[in-house]
Amino acid sequence: MTNLENLLHAVENGPTDADRASAALTLAREAERLEALVASAKTALRSLAVDRLGSTPGVVVLDAPTGGSVAVTVPRPSLRVTGKREALQAALGPLYGLLFEERVTVAPRADFRDVVANGVHDEAIKEIALRAVEEVEGTPRVSFRF
Repeated sequence: MTNLENLLHAVENGPTDADRASAALTLAREAERLEALVASAKTALRSLAVDRLGSTPGVVVLDAPTGGSVAVTVPRPSLRVTGKREALQAALGPLYGLLFEERVTVAPRADFRDVVANGVHDEAIKEIALRAVEEVEGTPRVSFRF
């Protein structure tokens, strides 16, 4: 048994409540420590993937010689609205619904760039629409396969 399994055994079968509590607290502290270590490892793996892929979305897979692998998925950037809804509606007029869809918050439509480039002919309106969004890099996702 590992030390962690021994702690669990002590929680489940300790002779006294104090022994069980002590083992549970130690196990909880170890869990927090491991969570912080895994978070740091994920940060390092994300950096490695971004370094290898550059600004290109994709997947970096690292195979372990002992079996299993670690995969880091770097998503493509997304758009996020930076302006206030009411100001955008007033400035864009009838084109507002063409460029944005309303949810709980306002979000650019999936084809926002294409619609602005090909469907909006007024340069002032294009500028307002383009200033209303910013590109947001997605957080790379780390997964472990055992």
